[in-house]
Amino acid sequence: MNPGPSSSKPLRVVQALQLAAAAAGALASYDFGMQISGIPLAVLLAANGAFFGIIMVGYVADLIWPQRATSSGSARRGSSG
Repeated sequence: MNPGPSSSKPLRVVQALQLAAAAAGALASYDFGMQISGIPLAVLLAANGAFFGIIMVGYVADLIWPQRATSSGSARRGSSG
């Protein structure tokens, strides 16, 4: 399902914010992991921080625009196929 022209700009804004949150979460979590342990934990925490940042921005965007089109299956809820 392709979003229409009216929903394209908010979707792009959300995607840009998700990218920024992922980068910030990864950097902060990597630094924390290096302080408490070492490279293996730092890499794991960086991935976790990036994932958490993306999820949180998506959650806030869903609160602001409850009917926005997403690439996930949430836009297809209630379909029979």
